[in-house]
Amino acid sequence: GGEPASGDIDGDGLVDLRDLFVTEAIVDINTDGPGQDEPIYNPAADMDGDGEITAADVLVIRDLWQRGVTERQQDTTGS
Repeated sequence: GGEPASGDIDGDGLVDLRDLFVTEAIVDINTDGPGQDEPIYNPAADMDGDGEITAADVLVIRDLWQRGVTERQQDTTGS
């Protein structure tokens, strides 16, 4: 349940390169982080809703960024 992920990691209303880079960094840290008890998780980056931040989420955020999608545009598509 809950809200669908927006891809807007920093909350500025845009899906931009900053969001993409942060999501890539989360994946890198979760993959390579030595001795990390809990993986880093940000619900805005969990695009497929599987409870993990993975390369699949990065691909979706990259696609949103390339299409210039903003959170506001996503919100208005359902009405």
